[in-house]
Amino acid sequence: QGPQGLAGAQGATGAQGPTGTTGQAGPAGSGAPVHATLANGATALAFGTNSSVKVTPTATATLTTTVPPAGTRCTLLVLTSGAASYTLTFGSGFKPTATLATGATTGRVFVINWISDGTNLYEAGRTAAMVA
Repeated sequence: QGPQGLAGAQGATGAQGPTGTTGQAGPAGSGAPVHATLANGATALAFGTNSSVKVTPTATATLTTTVPPAGTRCTLLVLTSGAASYTLTFGSGFKPTATLATGATTGRVFVINWISDGTNLYEAGRTAAMVA
């Protein structure tokens, strides 16, 4: 039997396949955090535009908010001032684990984290009172 012959030239490359589907776009905006320190006693938190809000309660109150796009994380800082204890209830826009009793010690801060499903902000954790 004789020797094997030389291999032939490589064939042409096939056509490129179709492009895959485009993924879902992320939320609009720069992604940069926006912090707002509200006036003492304010109850409308506007998490639809603020990613972090600091409030100082002056009475027992119900807090409300606009709701940002699904997946957005928000942080609420509650600063105590004076020797009175106030109870904060979370109203429209919020799905909390409980109310917040501020206690009667001035200069304490509570931090509550939230995550949005596009309809409500669900509580994702809270701290105990810390020295401000």
